[in-house]
Amino acid sequence: MTGNLADHLFLVCHDERTGRLLAPDDVLGAGLGAALLGELLFPPERLRLADDGAISPVAHQGPPPADPLGHRVWNLVRREHRPRDVGAWIDILAADARDQVGARLVDLAVVERVVDRRTFRSSRVAYPAISPDWVAYATSVRLHGALHMRPMNTWDALLAALAHGVGLLQRVASGCEAPHPRFGDLAAVLPPPLQTLLRHAWTAIAKPALSLR
Repeated sequence: MTGNLADHLFLVCHDERTGRLLAPDDVLGAGLGAALLGELLFPPERLRLADDGAISPVAHQGPPPADPLGHRVWNLVRREHRPRDVGAWIDILAADARDQVGARLVDLAVVERVVDRRTFRSSRVAYPAISPDWVAYATSVRLHGALHMRPMNTWDALLAALAHGVGLLQRVASGCEAPHPRFGDLAAVLPPPLQTLLRHAWTAIAKPALSLR
């Protein structure tokens, strides 16, 4: 199974059998944009996130990410002449994050891309899993099990916090014996750079969510 954070968030946010999106597209886009940056903040760190939210490449970070999508995100940040606020990067990446992460999962043969052309003017894209039971076990079921553990590891805590942000933590937390963790509880176990990322992610996710009301 892919170990990319954005891939797991993508799969949690889609029905594994129908491929239907379970969260508003722009809300998911913001969550995935944050997750794509988060992938480059885990060891070996390719990006550095300061307390004030400025994000920049790590000096002497070694070879670029082998994953083409990770390489693309890293290159976008690296080519900036000065550090840009992480919230701005989340907004930039959110615009096509679902398409980009979906394409990565298609290339990995985890999902397939299905276009449902309802009318001549619009169409809906679904991403059903090629092996639905396996995907459900590797993502939602695995994260459900991690929510029983105290403390959670950093990777699972960030994934759960992002799922919380897009409104889908209930999907994986349902049936947990322990109380469902709150957003702040999940954030508290993260190192400072990931807490900063999460604060900006929450703000970016809230913007389209508030516009829907």
